[in-house]
Amino acid sequence: MNCSLHIGASRIGCAAVRLLCGIALIAALTPLQAQTRGVVPPSLSYNPTPGTPINLSLGGFGGTGGASIQVTPVGGSGSGSFATTGLNCTITGNGAAAFSVSPSSFSFMPGSSSATIGLSCNAGQSPLLATLLCNESPGGSTGPQQSWPLQCPAALPIPPNLNYDPSPGSTITFSPGSGLIGTSTTASIRITPSGGFGTGFAATAQFNNCRISNESVPGTISGFQGTSFTFVGATTAVQTLNLSATLRASAVTGTLTCDQVLPGGGQRGSVIITPRSWPLQVAAGTQPAANLRLLKTASAQQVQVNEEFSYNVQASNVGSSPEFGLVVIDQVPSALTILSAAGPDWTCRVDANTVDCRLPELIGGRSADITIQVRAPNTPRSIANTARMTSLSTSTALVSSVSVDVVAPPPTPVDLAIDKSDSADPVRTGSSFSYLLAVSNLGAGDATGVRVEDVLPAGVTLIAATGPGWTCSGSSTISCTLTGVLAAGASSSVSIEVTAPSQATTLNNRATVSANEPDSNSANNADTESTSITTEPPPPPPLRADLGISANAVPASVLTGQNVSFEVAVGNIGPDPATAVILDGALSAALEAIGASGNGWTCTVNARQVECTRTSIAVNATESLTVTARVLPGATGIADMALQVTSSVTDPVLANNASRVAVSYQAGGADLSIVKTDSIDPVAAGAEFSYTLTVSNAGPEAASGVVVSDTLPASLSFVSASGAGFTCANTAGTVRCTLATPLPAGASAAATIAVRAPTAGSSISNEGVVSASTNDPNLANNRSTQTTQINDRTAEQISDLLEEAAVDPASEAALPVVSAECADPSSALADVCDEILDAADDGRTGEVTDALRAIAPDEVLAQQLVLREIATTQFFNVDARLNELRRGGGGFSLSGLTVNSGGQSIPLSLAGDALQAALGYGDDEGGLISPWGFFVNGNITDGKQDLRNASGRVGVDYSSRGITAGVDYRLSNRSVVGAALGYAKFTSDVNTGSELDAKSLLLTGYGSYYVNDRFYVDTRLTYGNVKLDQSRSIRFQIGGMQVDELARGDADSTQLTLATSMGYHLNYGAWTVTPNLGLRYIRNDVDAFTETGAGAYNVSYRDQSFKTTQATLGLQIGRAVSLDTGVLMPQFDFSLISENSDDPRAQASLANGSSSQLFRLDQQGSDSSYGSAGLGFVYLMANGRQAYISYRHTFGNDDFDRGSLNLGGRFEF
Repeated sequence: MNCSLHIGASRIGCAAVRLLCGIALIAALTPLQAQTRGVVPPSLSYNPTPGTPINLSLGGFGGTGGASIQVTPVGGSGSGSFATTGLNCTITGNGAAAFSVSPSSFSFMPGSSSATIGLSCNAGQSPLLATLLCNESPGGSTGPQQSWPLQCPAALPIPPNLNYDPSPGSTITFSPGSGLIGTSTTASIRITPSGGFGTGFAATAQFNNCRISNESVPGTISGFQGTSFTFVGATTAVQTLNLSATLRASAVTGTLTCDQVLPGGGQRGSVIITPRSWPLQVAAGTQPAANLRLLKTASAQQVQVNEEFSYNVQASNVGSSPEFGLVVIDQVPSALTILSAAGPDWTCRVDANTVDCRLPELIGGRSADITIQVRAPNTPRSIANTARMTSLSTSTALVSSVSVDVVAPPPTPVDLAIDKSDSADPVRTGSSFSYLLAVSNLGAGDATGVRVEDVLPAGVTLIAATGPGWTCSGSSTISCTLTGVLAAGASSSVSIEVTAPSQATTLNNRATVSANEPDSNSANNADTESTSITTEPPPPPPLRADLGISANAVPASVLTGQNVSFEVAVGNIGPDPATAVILDGALSAALEAIGASGNGWTCTVNARQVECTRTSIAVNATESLTVTARVLPGATGIADMALQVTSSVTDPVLANNASRVAVSYQAGGADLSIVKTDSIDPVAAGAEFSYTLTVSNAGPEAASGVVVSDTLPASLSFVSASGAGFTCANTAGTVRCTLATPLPAGASAAATIAVRAPTAGSSISNEGVVSASTNDPNLANNRSTQTTQINDRTAEQISDLLEEAAVDPASEAALPVVSAECADPSSALADVCDEILDAADDGRTGEVTDALRAIAPDEVLAQQLVLREIATTQFFNVDARLNELRRGGGGFSLSGLTVNSGGQSIPLSLAGDALQAALGYGDDEGGLISPWGFFVNGNITDGKQDLRNASGRVGVDYSSRGITAGVDYRLSNRSVVGAALGYAKFTSDVNTGSELDAKSLLLTGYGSYYVNDRFYVDTRLTYGNVKLDQSRSIRFQIGGMQVDELARGDADSTQLTLATSMGYHLNYGAWTVTPNLGLRYIRNDVDAFTETGAGAYNVSYRDQSFKTTQATLGLQIGRAVSLDTGVLMPQFDFSLISENSDDPRAQASLANGSSSQLFRLDQQGSDSSYGSAGLGFVYLMANGRQAYISYRHTFGNDDFDRGSLNLGGRFEF
């Protein structure tokens, strides 16, 4: 070694250096001399012995393992630093980051006690490997290195701890604490998981089964129903239970209790359930102005027994603000029969004699009516009825009452008529004959106490007075009383048999009739029959048959649309048989004839006309028949039938030949039914299908105000609703379809509701309900339920659904993985899959694209750029050194440069050669200029690669800092060889929120050779290791879910770079122009690695390998400027670069995925051509010292930008 280069070009300087070297040698021999004086450091014994594999056992759930090594000093003597053995321990290997050693440094002297090396690890999803290295330093010197293989077993899963805000037991007060009664107030419980690890059942905590107890006003608090939160492993996603309450007139309290469910320690599937409770407090609301009014009225103040009438209950809002939650309760007196209760917009139900009607909202200035239809009792009385109304804003009920008097009907007037006839006329003296007294009730009311009186003329002798149901007394004045009632339309006869007087005469016999009831027509209450009494025998009397008719309706009361039977009886009380009997019937407009029949009768029916005939009716015989009719739907007016009977024989009493019978009826309503069907069963998850709700009206009347309602299950998504004649609307999941026109009896109408199935398989039951403003006599068929099976979607179906969102390489890479995961209900991504599929079904394609991009680990593609730039950093640093050494081309050198002296330009290289020759170049013994050189170069680079989703290019903002130190040897004045060791630290931001850092250690061998004084060739070979640390942000919003996870992983990479370049110097006076050409080859191999920290989103990457080739064509311009203290050489270089690279590709899979699908990540179009321009300065000083600085910047590439600053120094030795 030529020490003179450190001190100066003189023999004295070299002697001084040799003196210093002698001192250093003496110092190095001192420890050895110390041992010779009896000072010996102890040796170390280990348990377990070095080389023994150490498995760090887990202490329990959660994944922290531990182990130890016992170190015992053996032997040794003396004291002081030379009697001390030091021990320094470190951990290396791919899994080193998961291990720790404590303490890591020890000092042992003779007689020291044993010490313990503590080892620990944080377990991951799979076993981790590393190596413990411990270096001994006995007496301050370098001793043996001991090592132990380490293994950290895979961690056991542990569920996360659930932290509550507010904590259980704390009173939750709803906010705002004041407001109008009926308005809402809210509160929430925030649940934060922490400390969990792993996946599956054993790593799962749940929060569910929430319920309210001791609620002072039931129904006030809501929002807790159906709550179910699931937390798995290391998740930190916060869930919030949102509660709501309705302000009441008084404060409301209650207790919320929810179950915290953790896996049990026993058999799989066992759980530990811990109730968590919070007292709840809802402040009293503010009473608004009294805006509600209640008025109850009756359709009549007085009704007759059994008469139908109605109550009207009117709720009015006289304010300007709406009133909410109106409830009307009417306890109808039990004496009344409730027929119906309804009102527009009200929902009413009848329970026994209680009417309960509810109205959600009544806007200001409006009123809403309820009609309650009732029937009066069958006995007179006065009935008071009270309605009460409450609302969310009323602390006390509003009351309104009305009274109705139920009275007996006034006596119905009767109209009795009597028709008196004789059996013969004239009558021979002393002969017997009879009078027939026919009594008919032509009135509307029944007659009781019917009495007939007949004063016989003088000379007439009574034989007998008889009649069915009559009781007769007297001999000259005959009085007969009818037992029972003579009904309206009925008739009855009395026969009085007498003997004519013995002398010829004319008899005038008068009979009267009366009853207990007033008679509306007294003119027909008496009749006189005149009979001639002769001594001659009378001619034979004509045939006479007194026909009578009676009828009644069965049943007496029906509903519209129902049938009624009119049972008719035709009797003949003589005295002769009736022949050619004809019965005519006429129905009123409320009826239509269906048929008529009877034994011996022949009947014809036409619309509302009936005619029946028969051959004869014997004396005292009665013949019956039945006429069947139907009360027409929608009928109004009286429903009755008028009957008339005649025969070919003279009827002595015509008053009893007619009858009219009526049937009472009320509206029969409309019997609506509904049938609900689904369009597809089973249905693929997420697919659209429809329900068809078919409404049929079995009558008897048309149905008005038909409404079909369907409260959709929460898992179904409403799409549309329609139907011919229907107007449909969806409000908060309840679909209501209203039919615009009445639905006739016998008709049907259908509404169709289109829905979208949930994203996960299940069985869904959905009920449709039909109602109408028309009374429905049969409510049992007003509901229909359809159960539909929802099948989980296959991966192929999910892929087809999400394909529209896969718009670029990153989202396309995630598509098969997400499709496979979402097809598995047990996937760790199940929750986010539900949101992704919902978004796709709803057409929110942008959200799905963002989620696919975030899940795809395309950040790994940035590794190629990072590794290429690390190679470039080392290249620039070594290139700067070569630029100093070689004579021209791409750097700073003496070759080709000139200096001006005495008006002449002298090549600086010639001056250097002459100087070296004169001073003895390469002469170790006496030369003044050494062939050895040492340099240190620094590099600062900042760059950016723009994000291009369409091509899969990731966005990278990076910064690198590198330092390279080397030594070289000049073989001759035309060739040099050297080696350099470079270290670089690289930091970058990838896409949004992700980072990729790297540290490299690269060894380069280089050389330069001048073929002649102007033409050079140089080469470089670099090999080394790069440590990559990646932090990948998975952040996206999908539906109501916010995902924010950070996945971390590290990988080792090896790098090989081979470069060569050549150039030729052209001199133009003091200027040198050097065209040059270069070629560089880079190969990187990245080991497989697995991420941690992001739960279900962690990814395992396969091995990667990629190559880059760069061709450079450049031009360099330089000039040397002589200064008093040295030479300053400014230099400008310009290069065109053509870069050809493997398109960055990577294959990865979800670390905890349920499928084997791979992310196939690919960046397209990585080849590029661009330029680089640089400016630099080198300063040459005495004793071979140099300092330099240069800056280069790329141009011509819109997607890539880089600027590099090189700083360096060089000296010879």
